[in-house]
Amino acid sequence: MSNNIIIINGPNLNLLGEREQSQYGSTTFEDLNVEYFDHLQEAFKIPIGIGFGISKPEHIEMLRGKVSLAVIGTAVLKEYEVNGQSGVVHLLQSLR
Repeated sequence: MSNNIIIINGPNLNLLGEREQSQYGSTTFEDLNVEYFDHLQEAFKIPIGIGFGISKPEHIEMLRGKVSLAVIGTAVLKEYEVNGQSGVVHLLQSLR
């Protein structure tokens, strides 16, 4: 088994195609999911992780089967700040 992993992150992936199109383009997170991750899996035979903007069950569902790892750090920190440990537990359970 390889010890390599690809981590993809960027400017709030959930806002791609919606925010500052002149800077980030019009490709949405959904478009990226369909096209980009299939190409990555074919090109690299190592696990792929994605982060930044992953905060909802819908995001996880879009990524299921496309990537090996979803980084949800900011969402966890925000949830902890607002609702403490129980809020984090609830968030993580909702993302399963």
